[in-house]
Parts: sequence; structure tokens; C-alpha cells
Amino acid sequence: MCPIYYLYHKKLNYFNKSLERDPNDAEFLGRRGVTYKQETYQELEKYNEAQADINNLLNKDPNDILALRSQGETFQKLKKYNEALTDFNNLLELEPNNALTLRLRGETYQKLENYNEALTNFNNLLKKRSK
Repeated sequence: MCPIYYLYHKKLNYFNKSLERDPNDAEFLGRRGVTYKQETYQELEKYNEAQADINNLLNKDPNDILALRSQGETFQKLKKYNEALTDFNNLLELEPNNALTLRLRGETYQKLENYNEALTNFNNLLKKRSK
């Protein structure tokens, strides 16, 4: 097993054991979801598990910024671009100056071949970074 996968699996085991003791612990749900997402970027296999944890977090707090971003990025990886846009738009309502979300939304518009919207997002990103 690759060392990076070993670390992800070790982290997942820790979070899973913690969640056995308290299945509603939002911090561990969030961390496990992010770990699944990180592992997914490497292995491309655990989107459903990540999404389940993200859904639990969003049921508890629909404005959880980390969960919304993770969900949007997961949708983007699954090529569910309209769902990703919904999350990125919601994030920008919560954090209008968030450069990462602007970039992610621009990339999503680009994938949808909506180049005018993509360009608008990238230009706004450049303006924010030049301040």
C-alpha cells in the first residue's frame, strides 16, 4: 500500500472509531468526509461515503462552509456541474470575497462551456487578489 493511502486509511479508522462512540459528532463527521474526499482524489472510489458525511453535516447546518465546499468539489469531480454551481453560489452568498470559491465556480462554468460567466469569475478573482 502506498504510504499516502496508508495515512488516509489510518485517519479513517480513527474517525470511524470516534463516530462509533458518538455518531452525531459534527467535527468527526466533517473530518471523515474531508478525508474521504482527499482519498477520493487519489483513488477515485469513495465519493458516496464522502457525500454521506457531507449530507449529515449539511442536515445539521445548511450553511457549513467546509461541507458546502466539499460537496461542491465532489459534485464537480462527478461532473454534476449544475449541483456544484448551486453549492458555490450558496458559498459566495455566505462569503462573497472567497477567492477559492470564485475560482471553483469559474472552473465549473468553464466545464459547462459558459465561458462568459467563467471569465467574469476569473476577472473578479484577479481583482480580489490585486487588492
